[in-house]
Amino acid sequence: AKGRLSYTVHGDAVNLAARLEALNKELGTRILVSGATAGRVDGFDLEAKGEVSVRGRSERVAVYALRGPASRGGTGSSASLSCRGKGGGGRCRAP
Repeated sequence: AKGRLSYTVHGDAVNLAARLEALNKELGTRILVSGATAGRVDGFDLEAKGEVSVRGRSERVAVYALRGPASRGGTGSSASLSCRGKGGGGRCRAP
């Protein structure tokens, strides 16, 4: 159509996102993020799902499942993380 533009995105981040999206079915999750993203999220609890081999990458990638908004009390599980974005240094910590 006249005046309409079409865009396509390429690159490592897009490829990784596609691989993580496909991995949701295998892990029984709805939203997965990489370790790099986990360190940048603000106000969400994440559950570590381990490290996975991703096609196109030489190193394994740490993946985390979104559990929901950050809880104040935490669950006490060593596999869960409370992540705070830039204001908290962009780090995840065990609750």
